[in-house]
Amino acid sequence: MELQIKVAQAVQVLNHDAQSCNRVAANQWLVQFQQTGCAWEVATSILTTDHLHRHIPSLVSNSEVEFFAAQILKRKIHSEGHYLQSGPKHALLNALLLAAKRFSAGPPQLLTQICLALAALILSSVDDKKPIEQLFYSLQTLQNDDDGNVAVLEMLTVLPEEVADTRSTDSSISLFQRSQYGQELLSRTPMVLEFLLEQTLKKYNGIVQLHERDRKILRCLLSWVRAGCFSDISQDSLPTHPLLNFVFNSLQVSSSFDLAIEVLIELASRHEGLQQILLYRIHFLKDVLLLSAINNGDEKVISGLACLMSEIGQAAPSLIVEASVEALALADGLLRCVGYPSEDWEIADSTLQFWSSLASYILGLDASGAVDKKHVEAIFSSIFLTLVDALLLRAQVDEATFNDRSGVLELPDGLVHFRMNLVELMVDMCQLVRPPRFVQKLLFGAWPPANVPIPWKEVETKLFALNVVSEVVLLEGQMFDISSIMQLVTMLSTWPVDDLSGFMGVVRRSLTDVVGSYSKWISASPANSRPLLLFLAAGISENHSSTACTSALRRFCEESSHVIYEPANLEILLWVGEALEKRHIPLDDEEEVISAISSILGSVPNEELKYNLLARLLSSSYDALRKLINEDGEHSYRQNPATYTQLLNGAARGLHRIGIVFAQLAMSKPNGPATDDPSIRLLRVFWPMLEKIFRSEYMENSNLSAAACRALSLAIQSSGQQFLVLLPSVLDCLSTNFLAFQNHECYIRTGHHIRIMSSSQEHESEEADRRRFAEIKQLLTQLASFDDDEDDWWDDEVPVAVIKAPHLTEIEAELMDDDNIVQAEEEIASSELSRQEKEAVVAAVIEMKEESPPKQKRKNKKRGGGGILHSPSGRVTTKVARFALGKKVLTMGRAPNRRLRKKKSAETLGNRAERVTRHGLDEPELRLAHLTSRSVTTLATTNTWKTDGGLWLETRRVGSNLSHGRLAISSFDRTRF
Repeated sequence: MELQIKVAQAVQVLNHDAQSCNRVAANQWLVQFQQTGCAWEVATSILTTDHLHRHIPSLVSNSEVEFFAAQILKRKIHSEGHYLQSGPKHALLNALLLAAKRFSAGPPQLLTQICLALAALILSSVDDKKPIEQLFYSLQTLQNDDDGNVAVLEMLTVLPEEVADTRSTDSSISLFQRSQYGQELLSRTPMVLEFLLEQTLKKYNGIVQLHERDRKILRCLLSWVRAGCFSDISQDSLPTHPLLNFVFNSLQVSSSFDLAIEVLIELASRHEGLQQILLYRIHFLKDVLLLSAINNGDEKVISGLACLMSEIGQAAPSLIVEASVEALALADGLLRCVGYPSEDWEIADSTLQFWSSLASYILGLDASGAVDKKHVEAIFSSIFLTLVDALLLRAQVDEATFNDRSGVLELPDGLVHFRMNLVELMVDMCQLVRPPRFVQKLLFGAWPPANVPIPWKEVETKLFALNVVSEVVLLEGQMFDISSIMQLVTMLSTWPVDDLSGFMGVVRRSLTDVVGSYSKWISASPANSRPLLLFLAAGISENHSSTACTSALRRFCEESSHVIYEPANLEILLWVGEALEKRHIPLDDEEEVISAISSILGSVPNEELKYNLLARLLSSSYDALRKLINEDGEHSYRQNPATYTQLLNGAARGLHRIGIVFAQLAMSKPNGPATDDPSIRLLRVFWPMLEKIFRSEYMENSNLSAAACRALSLAIQSSGQQFLVLLPSVLDCLSTNFLAFQNHECYIRTGHHIRIMSSSQEHESEEADRRRFAEIKQLLTQLASFDDDEDDWWDDEVPVAVIKAPHLTEIEAELMDDDNIVQAEEEIASSELSRQEKEAVVAAVIEMKEESPPKQKRKNKKRGGGGILHSPSGRVTTKVARFALGKKVLTMGRAPNRRLRKKKSAETLGNRAERVTRHGLDEPELRLAHLTSRSVTTLATTNTWKTDGGLWLETRRVGSNLSHGRLAISSFDRTRF
């Protein structure tokens, strides 16, 4: 008894004590108590005896303690019930049955917890052969009086739910066992239905008791319907089944209406054949219940009946398309539900799935099938056209929502959700009634006189629907009269900006969507271009319509390039582009605008005019860059953080716009630009500014770095082979910035683009190739011609950077002595690599230093200087090499106690060409990069392969000068020897 008192006191403190520390302590004690073995006995005692109140007179509520005790037993049965022996388990079963009978009169939550614990105990009896049978035998002892029947009802309600609950925490019950228990439960269906029917016939003195009993019966029946209790009942007996009549009668009682609706919805969705029975009762549902509820404004009944009728029709569309009296009555009832003017959209929304499934079913009918498709379409087209009117009415925006002129044009969440769900249905209805007929329903006709208010809510909703079905209408190809659309465009273009706030902003946004969707047809008339461009240009600067206008402008430019070359139209486009610097629209919207404008300007046939137009478009971007690289103002800018940040952001956005223009120019010239192409001329203006930015301290800003690298990459793609002239300066800028800001990955990506562009250029004449190859060979010999006495020029441990092909993760080709080279090649030849992988075998990346006196080199070495070559870990060199060669995978290795001997480089290059043919490697890719102590100065790529004409060596090099022992030839060579 002492533990029971402690538990009761702890529960009371947990629920009612004002001090949080006391509640926390009580909770911790109760959690620990639940883990003990004595919790079984204490919880059972609390539920079966009534001694607590006598021992604790100050106890606020016994039910709280008893509810906690029932929860303890339920949790412990789930976690430990399968460990209980037969004797204690049988005793616990009897105790729970006694507790269920004791609390059958309430509280309801406590009785539910007891029954849940009882169901869990039965299902955990894995040793018992037929636990369900034993439970039903035990339940018979509770049916001797009314209180026992209430407990049995609750037990029968929770039992199917527990059996079907696969998310239960009781892991001792397998899915197979649950399936077996479910089948055993269904075998008891006749007994359960008979018991429920008996309960419906019992008389009660009080109305409250009667209604409460009906709700309990409906809850129990719902649980068994979900378990499939009606599946084995003959279809002939279902229409007159007493319980089905009981459910229909419960629809007329307010307290049981919701549960009766749930039961019928479950019957319609789960039991094939019941839809026909429920459809026969449609006149009762519509004429008796629905019309009365609509007249009385009872939204609860309207909503429930809308869900039920939708479920009936959705479960059996084949019955609806028969167009029987009952089917048409159901459709009429749902039309009335859609048209009901409720405050929200839930009622109309609950019917959309039915209408959509019905339209899809009709569209999917076979024209040569048993059902006459044309006859069905003729009947239901008028119904769907009526539905369009009802849906447009429900989809209207309440103007009062936007009267505050706050500038926020967010529609209510419920309306947004409703309109999203409408999209699919609108498309289906448009296909069903045919686009011309559907669009005619949406057109505005003649506008009213100036003194008559325009129904803007109706106009906006029709614009929404017209935009939704645009793809279907355009696919049909039958152009409609768009004059009413252009009248709206002209009208709103003349309105003051202040008048286009609030709800009128929504109207303009919807009109803009329609303009973008039907731009192909609108652009068919050249006269529409100018007013439309002015309309879109004005909307771009407004926050609530910016995205819609930019998207519409892009689509209009794509569709109307043939009519937009007029000077007046080009001026409007330039005005829009030049003003972007001041409008501060979202970056995505800005990209849409620049892409649209540059696509038009880039297709202007006159090259000189094209360049002038593009230069004007980029003038504001150039100005943003010039402001940043103004050396006189650099110090003052840094003193003012706000101004400095504004300049950086402006320059980054300017670079972003420039990159978009170059990208559009690249797409307009798939075969590459000519020498006098506007993209080349733009690059000549752009690169000096970009070079200054790359060489400035501003590049520490990650956003600016990313924008600069992106613009550079796009400029490379746009300019093609002409870009090679600038390549040495570009590489120097990129490598310098990469060493300074190695966390900026944009340099690596840009280097990859450079590598791709460099490798895609065509070679020069064969005669020039031979000369340049001879020059390379001579340079390699010079670079490797150091005497043995000059070994101090090299580290004792020479870092060797090895470039690996994508799949060669275990093979390294090191430029050391011949033995190592032969060994590496033997490993390659004997490996299980494919031919392509063997062809990708890699030569070494040799690191060299600038030529300088040996003493100076030794001095640098002793003090740990020397730049890249003397990096102990080789990490910096690895990153630079990765940048220089694009996205190839690089590893750094060291050759302990080895020195590169004289002429080794040249010998290796020559010998390698012979060895690759010996091992059958037709096209190995040999990459040679020369890294100085400061930056990447040379990138050379060498390919060798064997043909009928002999052995060929192809070399691509990047660089600008030949001095101080650097390999720096800028050309392309392919030589046969």
